[in-house]
Parts: sequence; structure tokens; C-alpha cells
Amino acid sequence: MIHPEKAIQLILSRIPAQARVRLALEEAAGLYAACDIPAPYDHPFFDQSAMDGYAIRFDDLKEGNEFVVVGESSAGAMQIPGIKKGECLRIFTGAPLPESADTVVMQENVKRSARKIVLQQVPEKKGLHVRQRGEQIRKGDIAFRQGKRFNPAAIGFLASIGVAHVDVHARPRVSIIATGSEFLEEGAPLQRGKIFESNSVMLRMALQREGLDAKTMKVRDDEELLSSRVKLEAAKSDLLLLSGGVSVGDYDFTPGALERAGFQMIFHKVSQKPGKPLLFALRDDCVAFGLPGNPRSVLNSFYLYVLPALQKMLGAAEPGLLQSVLPLAEKVKKRGDRTWYLSGKVKEGRAVPLDGQGSHMLQSFSEASIIIKIPHDKNEVQAGEEVEVYFIPQ
Repeated sequence: MIHPEKAIQLILSRIPAQARVRLALEEAAGLYAACDIPAPYDHPFFDQSAMDGYAIRFDDLKEGNEFVVVGESSAGAMQIPGIKKGECLRIFTGAPLPESADTVVMQENVKRSARKIVLQQVPEKKGLHVRQRGEQIRKGDIAFRQGKRFNPAAIGFLASIGVAHVDVHARPRVSIIATGSEFLEEGAPLQRGKIFESNSVMLRMALQREGLDAKTMKVRDDEELLSSRVKLEAAKSDLLLLSGGVSVGDYDFTPGALERAGFQMIFHKVSQKPGKPLLFALRDDCVAFGLPGNPRSVLNSFYLYVLPALQKMLGAAEPGLLQSVLPLAEKVKKRGDRTWYLSGKVKEGRAVPLDGQGSHMLQSFSEASIIIKIPHDKNEVQAGEEVEVYFIPQ
């Protein structure tokens, strides 16, 4: 049995990134840049007005505050007249500045009559209300770094500077196998001794949030059936997730099924609660996780181990959940020498553990925004003492 820190180290050190592919920018949402992306142009592309008003030459203010209006420039205009001494141009937000103009006067600060304007308030500096060419980024500068995720803002920014295609790592093919003879058939009424299967749908939803699809299936507790299914799905998958059958009971067939399918066991059992039976295995063409059967253990293991593995496969620069340190809101007592993970909330800047932390309980996890880590070498953490927390994707 290994500590959680060693487990995540083994996972991230063993998993390679997926093959590189080129996608249209809008198809890359949720993925990570496979290389640095340079800006193809200066941005802004030209000097432009930041608001509606009048474009002037700042030095002309030495001669007075009256200007002759000789034309206008609107957004999208391709040909606009230049201005000479004492002249100005009516201009609108986003429109290009005329040649030789360098300052924009807000329309609210101008009194206009016929073809003349009089400045009611003189701009205090040259270049006021002008977006300078290259102000945001210069051609050739790095616009987006390798390993960063394409979120909506990133896609909007790259689209705005003319990037149409990007290199990413291919989305992995994922299969989920829920093992157990206790599951009801879909749509069947509740029966004594049976339960509704939730792990596969929960995992599939968690993957969808990361922009990944997954194929799901259920296999009853049968060694031959499970071994056959593992071999079949591993051949078609880059990542294989199995829930249940991973401990040491008479009906726990997951470790053997993976070994018969050619997987090398990297570790089995982590000194943590929940999720002690967690298993991680590899073969040349597939990564496999054996997850516990209890739903809280499944989701905890997904966030702390499977998600970083997926992000590593996708080329993330910093795989894993966002972490921080917060003071604990109340005293926590722990039994044993395992690391505990408690679902909780942040309230008034403190980490608050929620009620209902059993490995079979999901209700508190559904209300949680953080996972609170109680170290293996502490049996008691006092209120106000700082603890590590992981922020759960919402």
C-alpha cells in the first residue's frame, strides 16, 4: 500500500501524452495546446478609436480648441480621409484612426455646429482613447502557451487575432465497465438485494464536463465474462475505467482480468480513505484504473487520480485540481494512519467538512465545492489549523 503522493507521482510519470492532431479552433474547446501559438498579426491590427467621438492631432491644440469636420470613420471602414492642421474626423468605436490623427475626443466633450466642433474639455494627453496597434500583442509574440487549456476566453482571444487552427493532443477513447451482480436492469423496479447502478453514469458525466465521451457497460460478477470484456474494450480504448471488483473478496475479479489482458500492475491499494483499493495498470496501448465500488470512493478517486491522468494524456502543463490552503472551520479527529479526504464547502474563508462522509454516501459530495485533505500523520486537526484543499469542478 502506497501513500497518495506516491500514487499520483507514479501515474503522472508513466502516462504519455496522446498523439498530436490539428483541429479548427472551435473544435479544441476543453483541450490543451500541444505547442506555443505565436500571434500571426499585431493586435489591435491598426490604431483605432476606443469610443465614439472625434479624431484630432494633439499638437493642433496649441492653436486653439476649434476643428473643422472633414469626414467620418466607422467600424469596418477601409478608406478614410486623412486630416490636416485644424481638421478632425467624426469617428466611432473600433474604427481606424485617419492618417496623422493621434487622439480621440469623446463626443460628450464636444459642442458641434454644422461642420465645426468646439472642445468643451481639452484632452490632457496625447493618445487618449486610442487603442494603439500592437497594444495587446505583437506579431510573433507567444499568444498562448503549450499546455494551457482552451477555455472560452482563450478561444475568443485566439479567434480575435486570426488563429483558425491549433495543434492539440487527441481526445482519448474511454470505456467504463461497472462490475457487479447486484445491479438492476435499466428501468426495473427496486428488488430486495439489488441496487441501482450509478457509478458509470457519474463517471460519464464527469468526463463530459472535460469534453470527453465514454462508452459504458455493466458486467456481472463472473471472472470469464469480465476478462473477455476487459480484453475487448482495452483493444478499443486509450483509457479503461472499471468500478468495483477491485478489492480482495471472492468476487473481486478486476485485478486478474487486467493481468490476463496484458496489463502491468503499477500499484494496487492506496493509504487513503475513501478509495483504499484503487488500482492503476498499464499496457503499451491503454491505461487502466480499477476504482472501488462505493460511489463516494469512485468520485474521490476520479478527481484525485483519473482526472490528472486524463489531463496528462491531453498535454496539460499542470495536471490536477486547483489546490489551496485554508484554515479548518472545526476540529476533525481521524482514526488510523491513512490520509482522509472529506468533501466540504468554503464558508467565510474556512474549509467546512460536510456531514455524511461514508464511502457509500454521495449526498454531501453533491453539495461540496472542495475536497479537504487530512494528512496521514495527523489524528487530530484543530479548528483554525491550515489544511490542503482541492477545488471540485462545478
